Amino acid sequence: MYTLIGGIGYAWQGDLAFGTTVVEALRGLAWPAGVEIADLSHNPITVFQQIRAQRYTQLILIGAVQRGRPPGTLFTYRPTDALPHVDEIQARIVESGSGSSAWTIS
Repeated sequence: MYTLIGGIGYAWQGDLAFGTTVVEALRGLAWPAGVEIADLSHNPITVFQQIRAQRYTQLILIGAVQRGRPPGTLFTYRPTDALPHVDEIQARIVESGSGSSAWTIS
């Protein structure tokens, strides 16, 4: 099994730096072979290509974005759940391309 735990965020932007802050904390821990911890805050197309090329068996993405939920609310999405509405997916694609927000599917 090969797992990628990736943090996504904007340094110096408060809660939007959540993913990168978590990555820094996780890098200080011992992990079994096959687990990679990475800051994925750079170009989302490059990140997608990296993920696809490595053929990870598990992918855990950590990030934060304002969604109108109470502050500090943790939300998870699993591919076995129903996909978000197509408008939500498209909005996240636009964010990732424009850099207007931390890109996560929530």
